[in-house]
Amino acid sequence: MSRVCKKKPSFMKGLLAYAVFFLCAAVIGLIVLFRFLDEYEKTRPERAVEQYMASFDVERIRDVEKDFLLSLDTNIQPPDVSFAIIKEFLEPGVKEVKDPANSTDDRISYVLECGDTVIGSFELLQSEEIAFGLRPWYVSREDFDFSFLLNSCDPITVPKDYKVFCNGYLLDSSYIVEDNIKFDFFRDYYDTDYRLPFLCTYRIGEFLSDIDVEVLDETGSSAEAYNDNVQEEYLERYCDDEKKAEIKAFIPEFIDKYVAFTGSSKYNYRTNYYALEDYLVMGGDLQIRTFNTMDSLIFGSYRNNVITDIQIRKILDVGDGRYMCDLTYYVDCWGIWGFVNTENVIRLIVQNTDKGIKAAEILEKATY
Repeated sequence: MSRVCKKKPSFMKGLLAYAVFFLCAAVIGLIVLFRFLDEYEKTRPERAVEQYMASFDVERIRDVEKDFLLSLDTNIQPPDVSFAIIKEFLEPGVKEVKDPANSTDDRISYVLECGDTVIGSFELLQSEEIAFGLRPWYVSREDFDFSFLLNSCDPITVPKDYKVFCNGYLLDSSYIVEDNIKFDFFRDYYDTDYRLPFLCTYRIGEFLSDIDVEVLDETGSSAEAYNDNVQEEYLERYCDDEKKAEIKAFIPEFIDKYVAFTGSSKYNYRTNYYALEDYLVMGGDLQIRTFNTMDSLIFGSYRNNVITDIQIRKILDVGDGRYMCDLTYYVDCWGIWGFVNTENVIRLIVQNTDKGIKAAEILEKATY
Protein backbone atom coordinates (compact mmCIF):
# COMPACT_ATOMS: atom_id res chain seq x y z
CA MET A 1 0.00 0.00 0.00
CA SER A 2 2.61 2.44 0.93
CA ARG A 3 4.48 2.05 -2.39
CA VAL A 4 1.37 2.89 -4.49
CA CYS A 5 0.68 6.02 -2.52
CA LYS A 6 4.14 7.38 -3.10
CA LYS A 7 3.74 7.24 -6.94
CA LYS A 8 0.57 9.39 -7.10
CA PRO A 9 2.20 12.73 -6.14
CA SER A 10 4.85 12.26 -8.82
CA PHE A 11 2.21 11.64 -11.46
CA MET A 12 0.27 14.75 -10.46
CA LYS A 13 3.38 16.87 -10.63
CA GLY A 14 4.13 15.62 -14.13
CA LEU A 15 0.58 16.25 -15.22
CA LEU A 16 0.70 19.79 -13.83
CA ALA A 17 3.98 20.44 -15.61
CA TYR A 18 2.52 19.29 -18.92
CA ALA A 19 -0.54 21.50 -18.31
CA VAL A 20 1.62 24.53 -17.57
CA PHE A 21 3.71 23.84 -20.65
CA PHE A 22 0.73 23.54 -22.96
CA LEU A 23 -0.91 26.59 -21.35
CA CYS A 24 2.22 28.66 -21.94
CA ALA A 25 2.41 27.38 -25.47
CA ALA A 26 -1.23 28.32 -25.99
CA VAL A 27 -0.67 31.80 -24.57
CA ILE A 28 2.39 32.31 -26.74
CA GLY A 29 0.46 31.02 -29.71
CA LEU A 30 -2.39 33.42 -29.01
CA ILE A 31 0.08 36.29 -28.67
CA VAL A 32 1.67 35.39 -31.99
CA LEU A 33 -1.75 34.97 -33.55
CA PHE A 34 -2.99 38.33 -32.29
CA ARG A 35 0.20 40.01 -33.46
CA PHE A 36 -0.14 38.35 -36.82
CA LEU A 37 -3.75 39.46 -37.07
CA ASP A 38 -2.78 43.00 -36.08
CA GLU A 39 0.01 43.10 -38.64
CA TYR A 40 -2.31 41.59 -41.18
CA GLU A 41 -4.87 44.30 -40.50
CA LYS A 42 -2.19 46.84 -41.31
CA THR A 43 -1.84 45.28 -44.73
CA ARG A 44 -5.38 46.39 -45.46
CA PRO A 45 -5.40 49.99 -46.83
CA GLU A 46 -8.87 50.49 -45.37
CA ARG A 47 -7.37 50.14 -41.89
CA ALA A 48 -4.75 52.83 -42.59
CA VAL A 49 -7.45 55.13 -43.96
CA GLU A 50 -9.66 54.58 -40.90
CA GLN A 51 -6.79 55.34 -38.56
CA TYR A 52 -5.84 58.47 -40.48
CA MET A 53 -9.38 59.84 -40.58
CA ALA A 54 -9.91 58.95 -36.90
CA SER A 55 -6.82 60.97 -36.01
CA PHE A 56 -7.69 63.81 -38.36
CA ASP A 57 -7.38 67.02 -36.37
CA VAL A 58 -8.27 70.37 -37.87
CA GLU A 59 -5.71 72.01 -35.60
CA ARG A 60 -2.98 70.06 -37.43
CA ILE A 61 -3.78 72.10 -40.51
CA ARG A 62 -2.47 75.19 -38.73
CA ASP A 63 1.02 73.67 -38.70
CA VAL A 64 0.83 72.05 -42.14
CA GLU A 65 -0.42 75.30 -43.70
CA LYS A 66 1.94 77.59 -41.77
CA ASP A 67 3.71 78.86 -44.90
CA PHE A 68 0.40 79.43 -46.66
CA LEU A 69 -0.99 81.47 -43.75
CA LEU A 70 2.19 83.55 -43.62
CA SER A 71 2.04 84.17 -47.38
CA LEU A 72 -1.14 86.19 -46.88
CA ASP A 73 -1.08 89.83 -45.86
CA THR A 74 -0.54 89.36 -42.13
CA ASN A 75 -1.03 93.08 -41.48
CA ILE A 76 -4.66 93.07 -42.48
CA GLN A 77 -5.35 89.40 -41.68
CA PRO A 78 -3.13 87.79 -39.01
CA PRO A 79 -2.52 84.01 -39.31
CA ASP A 80 -4.89 83.26 -36.39
CA VAL A 81 -7.70 85.10 -38.17
CA SER A 82 -6.97 83.34 -41.46
CA PHE A 83 -6.92 79.95 -39.73
CA ALA A 84 -10.22 80.71 -37.98
CA ILE A 85 -11.77 81.23 -41.43
CA ILE A 86 -10.40 77.86 -42.58
CA LYS A 87 -11.61 76.19 -39.41
CA GLU A 88 -15.10 77.62 -39.81
CA PHE A 89 -15.22 76.36 -43.39
CA LEU A 90 -14.35 72.81 -42.21
CA GLU A 91 -17.04 72.67 -39.51
CA PRO A 92 -19.39 70.44 -41.59
CA GLY A 93 -16.71 67.73 -41.54
CA VAL A 94 -14.12 66.18 -43.84
CA LYS A 95 -14.41 62.90 -45.76
CA GLU A 96 -11.98 60.92 -47.90
CA VAL A 97 -12.63 59.77 -51.47
CA LYS A 98 -10.36 57.33 -53.29
CA ASP A 99 -8.62 58.77 -56.35
CA PRO A 100 -8.22 55.83 -58.79
CA ALA A 101 -6.63 57.97 -61.47
CA ASN A 102 -3.59 58.62 -59.25
CA SER A 103 -3.41 55.20 -57.57
CA THR A 104 -1.23 52.17 -58.39
CA ASP A 105 -0.70 48.70 -56.91
CA ASP A 106 1.70 50.01 -54.28
CA ARG A 107 0.41 53.59 -53.99
CA ILE A 108 -3.15 54.66 -53.20
CA SER A 109 -4.28 58.27 -53.38
CA TYR A 110 -7.26 59.85 -51.66
CA VAL A 111 -8.72 63.33 -51.90
CA LEU A 112 -10.15 65.11 -48.86
CA GLU A 113 -13.48 66.84 -49.34
CA CYS A 114 -15.54 69.21 -47.27
CA GLY A 115 -18.97 69.18 -48.82
CA ASP A 116 -18.32 69.31 -52.55
CA THR A 117 -15.01 71.15 -52.21
CA VAL A 118 -11.64 69.40 -52.40
CA ILE A 119 -9.44 70.73 -49.58
CA GLY A 120 -6.43 68.42 -49.97
CA SER A 121 -5.23 64.87 -50.38
CA PHE A 122 -3.20 62.12 -48.76
CA GLU A 123 -1.35 59.07 -50.06
CA LEU A 124 -0.76 55.53 -48.78
CA LEU A 125 2.37 53.50 -49.47
CA GLN A 126 3.33 49.95 -48.56
CA SER A 127 6.34 49.63 -46.30
CA GLU A 128 9.18 47.16 -46.65
CA GLU A 129 8.48 43.62 -45.38
CA ILE A 130 8.26 43.29 -41.62
CA ALA A 131 7.17 40.39 -39.38
CA PHE A 132 5.53 37.42 -41.09
CA GLY A 133 6.59 38.84 -44.46
CA LEU A 134 3.72 41.34 -44.44
CA ARG A 135 3.85 44.87 -45.92
CA PRO A 136 1.64 47.31 -43.99
CA TRP A 137 0.20 50.49 -45.51
CA TYR A 138 1.04 53.87 -44.02
CA VAL A 139 0.28 57.53 -44.79
CA SER A 140 3.30 58.79 -46.71
CA ARG A 141 2.05 62.26 -47.64
CA GLU A 142 -0.68 64.73 -46.82
CA ASP A 143 -1.27 68.22 -48.12
CA PHE A 144 -4.00 70.82 -48.09
CA ASP A 145 -5.00 73.51 -50.54
CA PHE A 146 -7.18 76.39 -49.41
CA SER A 147 -6.43 78.65 -52.36
CA PHE A 148 -10.11 78.44 -53.30
CA LEU A 149 -10.80 80.65 -50.27
CA LEU A 150 -8.43 83.35 -51.53
CA ASN A 151 -9.93 86.69 -52.36
CA SER A 152 -8.63 90.03 -53.53
CA CYS A 153 -9.99 93.49 -54.16
CA ASP A 154 -9.45 95.80 -57.08
CA PRO A 155 -6.66 98.37 -56.81
CA ILE A 156 -7.86 101.48 -54.99
CA THR A 157 -7.02 104.83 -56.61
CA VAL A 158 -7.51 107.83 -54.35
CA PRO A 159 -6.11 111.33 -53.93
CA LYS A 160 -2.72 111.24 -52.21
CA ASP A 161 -3.98 112.96 -49.07
CA TYR A 162 -6.64 110.27 -48.51
CA LYS A 163 -6.08 107.39 -46.09
CA VAL A 164 -7.00 103.77 -46.81
CA PHE A 165 -7.68 101.30 -43.98
CA CYS A 166 -8.12 97.52 -44.32
CA ASN A 167 -9.51 95.74 -41.27
CA GLY A 168 -8.54 98.82 -39.30
CA TYR A 169 -4.91 98.73 -40.52
CA LEU A 170 -3.67 101.94 -42.17
CA LEU A 171 -2.02 101.09 -45.48
CA ASP A 172 1.40 102.67 -45.73
CA SER A 173 3.45 103.59 -48.79
CA SER A 174 4.54 99.96 -49.30
CA TYR A 175 1.03 99.26 -50.64
CA ILE A 176 1.28 102.01 -53.27
CA VAL A 177 1.91 100.47 -56.69
CA GLU A 178 1.52 103.67 -58.71
CA ASP A 179 2.29 107.11 -57.39
CA ASN A 180 1.90 110.72 -58.55
CA ILE A 181 -0.93 109.99 -60.96
CA LYS A 182 -2.11 113.12 -62.69
CA PHE A 183 -5.73 114.19 -62.55
CA ASP A 184 -7.25 113.95 -66.01
CA PHE A 185 -8.74 117.40 -65.63
CA PHE A 186 -5.30 119.00 -65.19
CA ARG A 187 -3.14 116.77 -67.36
CA ASP A 188 -2.04 119.72 -69.54
CA TYR A 189 -1.22 121.98 -66.60
CA TYR A 190 1.17 120.04 -64.38
CA ASP A 191 4.14 121.87 -65.86
CA THR A 192 2.78 125.22 -64.73
CA ASP A 193 3.50 126.98 -61.45
CA TYR A 194 0.25 125.74 -59.96
CA ARG A 195 0.55 123.19 -57.18
CA LEU A 196 -1.94 120.63 -58.43
CA PRO A 197 -3.14 117.48 -56.64
CA PHE A 198 -2.08 113.93 -57.50
CA LEU A 199 -3.61 110.48 -57.13
CA CYS A 200 -2.03 107.19 -56.07
CA THR A 201 -3.07 103.56 -56.38
CA TYR A 202 -3.01 101.03 -53.53
CA ARG A 203 -2.94 97.30 -54.12
CA ILE A 204 -3.80 94.86 -51.33
CA GLY A 205 -2.37 91.34 -51.26
CA GLU A 206 -4.44 88.17 -51.23
CA PHE A 207 -6.54 87.35 -48.19
CA LEU A 208 -9.19 84.85 -47.10
CA SER A 209 -12.87 85.71 -47.23
CA ASP A 210 -13.85 89.39 -47.15
CA ILE A 211 -12.03 92.32 -45.64
CA ASP A 212 -13.33 95.68 -44.53
CA VAL A 213 -11.95 98.53 -46.65
CA GLU A 214 -12.45 102.08 -45.44
CA VAL A 215 -11.32 105.26 -47.14
CA LEU A 216 -11.10 108.58 -45.31
CA ASP A 217 -10.54 111.95 -46.94
CA GLU A 218 -8.07 114.49 -45.62
CA THR A 219 -10.65 115.73 -43.10
CA GLY A 220 -11.18 112.24 -41.68
CA SER A 221 -14.62 111.88 -43.25
CA SER A 222 -15.66 108.68 -44.99
CA ALA A 223 -15.05 108.67 -48.74
CA GLU A 224 -15.94 106.32 -51.56
CA ALA A 225 -13.37 103.57 -52.18
CA TYR A 226 -14.50 102.15 -55.51
CA ASN A 227 -15.75 105.08 -57.53
CA ASP A 228 -14.80 105.89 -61.10
CA ASN A 229 -15.69 109.50 -60.42
CA VAL A 230 -13.31 109.82 -57.47
CA GLN A 231 -11.35 112.59 -59.24
CA GLU A 232 -14.35 114.80 -59.82
CA GLU A 233 -15.78 114.11 -56.37
CA TYR A 234 -12.44 115.02 -54.81
CA LEU A 235 -12.25 118.28 -56.72
CA GLU A 236 -15.80 119.21 -55.76
CA ARG A 237 -15.49 118.22 -52.12
CA TYR A 238 -15.22 121.76 -50.72
CA CYS A 239 -17.01 123.57 -53.50
CA ASP A 240 -20.38 123.63 -51.80
CA ASP A 241 -23.49 125.27 -53.20
CA GLU A 242 -22.76 128.55 -51.43
CA LYS A 243 -19.26 128.78 -52.91
CA LYS A 244 -20.51 127.81 -56.35
CA ALA A 245 -23.18 130.50 -56.16
CA GLU A 246 -20.51 133.08 -55.23
CA ILE A 247 -18.31 132.03 -58.16
CA LYS A 248 -21.23 131.92 -60.61
CA ALA A 249 -22.19 135.45 -59.59
CA PHE A 250 -18.59 136.60 -60.06
CA ILE A 251 -18.01 135.12 -63.53
CA PRO A 252 -20.48 137.27 -65.57
CA GLU A 253 -19.17 140.47 -63.98
CA PHE A 254 -15.57 139.43 -64.65
CA ILE A 255 -16.28 138.33 -68.25
CA ASP A 256 -18.04 141.69 -68.88
CA LYS A 257 -14.96 143.64 -67.76
CA TYR A 258 -12.55 141.23 -69.48
CA VAL A 259 -14.34 141.48 -72.86
CA ALA A 260 -14.49 145.27 -72.54
CA PHE A 261 -10.74 145.32 -71.89
CA THR A 262 -9.73 142.95 -74.71
CA GLY A 263 -12.13 144.63 -77.15
CA SER A 264 -10.84 148.17 -76.37
CA SER A 265 -14.34 149.28 -75.46
CA LYS A 266 -14.72 152.91 -76.49
CA TYR A 267 -10.91 153.03 -76.78
CA ASN A 268 -10.70 153.66 -73.04
CA TYR A 269 -8.01 151.00 -72.59
CA ARG A 270 -6.71 152.39 -69.28
CA THR A 271 -10.20 152.88 -67.87
CA ASN A 272 -11.07 149.38 -69.06
CA TYR A 273 -7.98 147.93 -67.36
CA TYR A 274 -8.59 149.59 -63.99
CA ALA A 275 -12.22 148.48 -64.12
CA LEU A 276 -10.97 144.93 -64.77
CA GLU A 277 -8.25 145.14 -62.10
CA ASP A 278 -10.88 145.13 -59.36
CA TYR A 279 -11.67 141.54 -60.41
CA LEU A 280 -8.07 140.29 -60.54
CA VAL A 281 -5.71 138.73 -58.01
CA MET A 282 -2.99 141.35 -57.62
CA GLY A 283 0.36 139.86 -58.61
CA GLY A 284 -1.41 136.96 -60.31
CA ASP A 285 -0.64 135.81 -63.82
CA LEU A 286 -3.74 137.41 -65.35
CA GLN A 287 -3.21 140.75 -63.61
CA ILE A 288 0.41 140.94 -64.78
CA ARG A 289 -0.41 139.95 -68.38
CA THR A 290 -3.28 142.43 -68.75
CA PHE A 291 -1.26 145.24 -67.19
CA ASN A 292 1.67 144.59 -69.55
CA THR A 293 -0.55 144.53 -72.65
CA MET A 294 -2.67 147.52 -71.63
CA ASP A 295 -0.76 150.17 -73.58
CA SER A 296 -0.57 148.05 -76.73
CA LEU A 297 -4.36 148.07 -76.99
CA ILE A 298 -4.21 151.66 -78.21
CA PHE A 299 -3.37 150.17 -81.61
CA GLY A 300 -6.41 147.90 -81.58
CA SER A 301 -9.86 148.64 -82.89
CA TYR A 302 -13.10 149.05 -81.03
CA ARG A 303 -15.33 146.13 -81.98
CA ASN A 304 -18.42 147.02 -79.97
CA ASN A 305 -18.41 143.56 -78.36
CA VAL A 306 -21.67 142.31 -76.93
CA ILE A 307 -21.77 139.28 -74.65
CA THR A 308 -24.68 137.07 -75.71
CA ASP A 309 -24.28 134.03 -73.43
CA ILE A 310 -22.08 132.49 -70.73
CA GLN A 311 -22.19 128.73 -70.08
CA ILE A 312 -20.51 127.40 -66.92
CA ARG A 313 -20.00 123.64 -67.05
CA LYS A 314 -17.82 122.77 -64.05
CA ILE A 315 -16.42 124.45 -60.98
CA LEU A 316 -13.69 122.33 -59.39
CA ASP A 317 -11.71 122.85 -56.21
CA VAL A 318 -7.97 122.64 -56.99
CA GLY A 319 -6.83 123.38 -53.44
CA ASP A 320 -5.32 126.37 -51.65
CA GLY A 321 -8.56 128.33 -52.06
CA ARG A 322 -8.42 128.12 -55.85
CA TYR A 323 -11.13 126.90 -58.23
CA MET A 324 -10.99 125.95 -61.87
CA CYS A 325 -14.05 127.05 -63.84
CA ASP A 326 -14.66 125.46 -67.18
CA LEU A 327 -16.83 127.81 -69.21
CA THR A 328 -17.70 129.14 -72.64
CA TYR A 329 -18.74 132.71 -73.38
CA TYR A 330 -20.21 133.95 -76.64
CA VAL A 331 -19.59 137.45 -78.00
CA ASP A 332 -21.04 139.33 -80.95
CA CYS A 333 -18.19 141.29 -82.52
CA TRP A 334 -18.62 144.01 -85.11
CA GLY A 335 -16.60 143.41 -88.23
CA ILE A 336 -16.61 144.32 -91.91
CA TRP A 337 -19.49 141.89 -92.45
CA GLY A 338 -21.45 143.14 -89.49
CA PHE A 339 -21.82 141.30 -86.20
CA VAL A 340 -20.14 137.89 -85.96
CA ASN A 341 -20.77 135.56 -83.04
CA THR A 342 -17.57 134.14 -81.54
CA GLU A 343 -17.21 131.22 -79.14
CA ASN A 344 -14.54 131.40 -76.43
CA VAL A 345 -13.80 128.20 -74.44
CA ILE A 346 -11.61 128.82 -71.41
CA ARG A 347 -10.66 127.50 -68.02
CA LEU A 348 -10.69 130.31 -65.55
CA ILE A 349 -8.79 129.98 -62.27
CA VAL A 350 -10.40 132.02 -59.52
CA GLN A 351 -9.09 132.40 -56.01
CA ASN A 352 -10.34 133.30 -52.57
CA THR A 353 -8.86 136.56 -51.31
CA ASP A 354 -9.59 138.82 -48.36
CA LYS A 355 -11.68 140.83 -50.82
CA GLY A 356 -13.66 137.85 -52.07
CA ILE A 357 -13.35 135.82 -55.26
CA LYS A 358 -10.87 137.18 -57.83
CA ALA A 359 -9.58 135.90 -61.19
CA ALA A 360 -6.01 134.55 -61.09
CA GLU A 361 -5.39 133.04 -64.54
CA ILE A 362 -7.03 132.01 -67.78
CA LEU A 363 -6.01 128.68 -69.27
CA GLU A 364 -6.82 128.47 -72.96
CA LYS A 365 -6.96 124.66 -73.14
CA ALA A 366 -10.38 123.67 -71.92
CA THR A 367 -11.03 120.19 -73.26
CA TYR A 368 -14.31 118.93 -71.84
